[in-house]
Amino acid sequence: MKNKSIDCYVIGHNSQPIEKIEKKFNQPGSCSYALRNFELFTLRYNNRPIRINEFLNSFYLNNNGITSLNMNEVFSNTVAYLCTYLHKRNYTYDYINSFQDDKEELAEKLAKNNILTIAITTTLYDTSYPVTEIIQFIKKHNQSAKIVIGGPYIYSQIRTRPFNEMVSLFQLFEADFIVNSHQGEKALVDIIKSLKENLPFNQINNICYKTYEGYTKTPLVYENNNLVHNMVQWDLFAKKIGKIVNIRTATGCPFSCAFCIYPEMNIKKHRYVSVDTMEKELQSLNTIESIKYVIFIDDTFNVPPEQFKERLRMLKRNSFRFKWLSLYRCQFADEETVKLMKETGCIIVFLGLESGNNQILKNMNKKVTVEEYRRGIALLKKYDILTLGSFVIGFPGETQETISDTVNFINDIGIDFYNPNLWFCSHLTPIWQNRKQYQLEGSGMDWRHQTMDSRTASDHIEKIILSVNDQISLIRDGRFDIDLIPFLMERGMSVNEIKNCLKAFTREIKKKIAH
Repeated sequence: MKNKSIDCYVIGHNSQPIEKIEKKFNQPGSCSYALRNFELFTLRYNNRPIRINEFLNSFYLNNNGITSLNMNEVFSNTVAYLCTYLHKRNYTYDYINSFQDDKEELAEKLAKNNILTIAITTTLYDTSYPVTEIIQFIKKHNQSAKIVIGGPYIYSQIRTRPFNEMVSLFQLFEADFIVNSHQGEKALVDIIKSLKENLPFNQINNICYKTYEGYTKTPLVYENNNLVHNMVQWDLFAKKIGKIVNIRTATGCPFSCAFCIYPEMNIKKHRYVSVDTMEKELQSLNTIESIKYVIFIDDTFNVPPEQFKERLRMLKRNSFRFKWLSLYRCQFADEETVKLMKETGCIIVFLGLESGNNQILKNMNKKVTVEEYRRGIALLKKYDILTLGSFVIGFPGETQETISDTVNFINDIGIDFYNPNLWFCSHLTPIWQNRKQYQLEGSGMDWRHQTMDSRTASDHIEKIILSVNDQISLIRDGRFDIDLIPFLMERGMSVNEIKNCLKAFTREIKKKIAH
């Protein structure tokens, strides 16, 4: 007996167990540099790999009677946004925030409810494995719902692979509809409308859909979904929201970094909501008592700088209960701004620093200098705002000397945490257009250019970890690394306790590399 009709069931993130990730990297044909990168940020315990969160659970939290970490506790902004979008257009919906955590609930609802479509998001995926696992689970419990897949992973795959290769992937997925757009919410609504009203699918833009003859694609038309008109209605999710939530107040980016796919995916234009709109959303969040931390996931939360100051004054005026964290471009820091950040509850910022060498920053088109970084980080340290610096190792032009500059920079500026990453060569990024200039070949984590290759860059990452000051800790969990800090604070840990635990993890990584 079916309980109710649901127009769209939205599936949240499928966080892969660490053993599955390791197994994937060990399969024939997998990139050896991806496995090597994986090994740099995991330890072995009881004959299995563990990341930082498992390390903390095993050696600190459980031993002290503190609740284990579950990185899926953060409520998905993608799920909240899509469900709000459907709600505002009078379509019924349901959702799970985490596939791994909510399997039992999903199985029951798949079996009992009359579900028209199931939307699978791919925001944080870099392989097809999480998607195929979800689809196999759906097929086991429900044969009638139409499966719709979309999001950044799908869009980037379609942009970089011939259509005949994509058809093979679609067949592997057994999906009914593939949304080919970096946004795609309008396409999802059009699919639902067409199914309900028996309209032809070839009138829907930005999709591939299954027919008896195979998959057919429709024209690509830029979707322009106004963020202001589609702000999340958080009261719709109040019963399921935990203590940490992601929110977005802007789309696109005003910069064109040479390693970023945004410029080539037509998402460069930077649109941000007004201070008034942001205030209303935060006031709504503030009524949900469970929320303790808000993570602003905008790529450039503090840009434009004057708009950011207005946002901070609004935060101060409201005296919200929750604390916050964000991505941050520290070259725009000034005394007034950082003081306001501290006063309004900022606990940590993620700094996409990328390099400690000015020539590499120029090659990356970062529009910043090392000296500007130093000035901004000094201000953040003055006001005791924690910093996590992320670095890209091996970008075209990188040499042993530029990497030495990066190591010296990390040690000199005294950031709290750092994250060195092997450069990922995507053919969608601006640097690929200049591949002849750099003699650049390869893709993903397997590449070479005139000054370095993947193997050498991987060697250097090991040397970086061994060379960085013991007071600066690694943070690397495979998702949004600064999530870890509010997770631990929420469990009652002080900043010093957090740093000591992460230093212990870093020491074990150093021992692993040294031996």
